[in-house]
Amino acid sequence: MRMLLWTWLSRSSLAFAVIAGGLAFALAACGRSESSASGSHTITLYNGQHPQLTAALVSAFEKQTGIKVQVRTGNWVGVALRVAALVYDPSLISPDKLPAKLLDLAQPQWKGKLSFAPTDSDFVPIVGAVIANHGTSTAENWLSGLKTNSSLYEDNETVAAAVNRGSEAVGIIDQYYWYRLRLEIGAAGMHSKLYFFPNHDEGAIENIAGAC
Repeated sequence: MRMLLWTWLSRSSLAFAVIAGGLAFALAACGRSESSASGSHTITLYNGQHPQLTAALVSAFEKQTGIKVQVRTGNWVGVALRVAALVYDPSLISPDKLPAKLLDLAQPQWKGKLSFAPTDSDFVPIVGAVIANHGTSTAENWLSGLKTNSSLYEDNETVAAAVNRGSEAVGIIDQYYWYRLRLEIGAAGMHSKLYFFPNHDEGAIENIAGAC
């Protein structure tokens, strides 16, 4: 994979241009600009990625823009933690009936009881964790089971709201959507609860949002 990436980078000037443009956005968001005595600009990039890849991107950016990039590596800091969870309506399903594992949700007994947002970006890391731990074949079978069992929604906010109003028994979300809903409608309006999968299951994967 790494060799393919480097081959692609080395052979495609268009790829360099596109990535350099993306780097320009990252630099603007994650760095600072200075002017030297000669009037040229220098941007500081706080980098948390692989140094070799960053060096290639920085080189392309400097050639395209004429802007000097000063790289500082290892300044990434986590600022928020998102945890995958189930939101459930206790009037429709009791806590002792909740699954021990995320993969269990593909079983036939969950048909018509489950909801999730397959195109939401927060669902992608969950799928990645299943692939990493169980392989592609298991992940495909699991996703097929989810599709059969579930009502599909556009995003996690809609899933959380649907479960909270009693339209769905269970939903796969990141936990902060439940807390956001509670903040919006008040604690008295919350009829749903959160459930976290035990034993470091993929259904409780943690995603860290960072700043540099």
